[in-house]
Amino acid sequence: RTLAVFGALDTPAHGVLSGSSPRVGAFYSPDGASHGCIESLCRRAVRNAALAACVDQLVTCAGSPHALQAREDKGWLHAYLGMTADPKLRFHQAFAALDGIDPAHVAFDPLRAFLRAL
Repeated sequence: RTLAVFGALDTPAHGVLSGSSPRVGAFYSPDGASHGCIESLCRRAVRNAALAACVDQLVTCAGSPHALQAREDKGWLHAYLGMTADPKLRFHQAFAALDGIDPAHVAFDPLRAFLRAL
């Protein structure tokens, strides 16, 4: 209903833009098929694979306290960022950090294409 207010004529589908002006569309994070959130994409795009493996071990040891995939990925990313060279790194700063998140990673390709098409 919200997208209809902005001019969407049909039921929104993941990654599909309307032909109206302004263009209206929906991108269901992380990829339209998986459960998760934007942090799920970021988790796939971290720059330090060895550190990522350590965080995986930490999560296994902690017993995965999060029932939802989105919360698990948020917690995982916070743990990862807390172990980088700057443990106070904020989410948006992680894209510029050497051991942070790679904004050019293929995990972001569908989202990048959707945003460029707007």
